[in-house]
Amino acid sequence: GTTTQGHLFVTTRRILFLSTDISEGSSQHDAAIDAGCVVLHALSECEERGWHVYCQLDDGSTGGGADGNGTVMPDEAYVYPASDQGKDACQKLFDAFSALASLNPIYGDDDGDGGG
Repeated sequence: GTTTQGHLFVTTRRILFLSTDISEGSSQHDAAIDAGCVVLHALSECEERGWHVYCQLDDGSTGGGADGNGTVMPDEAYVYPASDQGKDACQKLFDAFSALASLNPIYGDDDGDGGG
């Protein structure tokens, strides 16, 4: 996977990532992900990189989702805070993702098993 540094913004409708990489072609790493494309998010820790928020992404197409410009997104993303921020920053980010999900419920996701 690609590791890119930048700024992450969570609005009431989507997640925005703006790369701080100033090399040629760096705008390829900028992304706008609609709330409905975030299927799952979780707070996690790994030995190598520490605390992070894991996101599973899907817009209903195969092979990843697409942002509003038709750019293919990966199936998953790992969001790590700056190295000195740790678990508290991840918890705030997780809470923001949870608020985003609650503001944008997915309707019509009935798999036919009779559950809601």
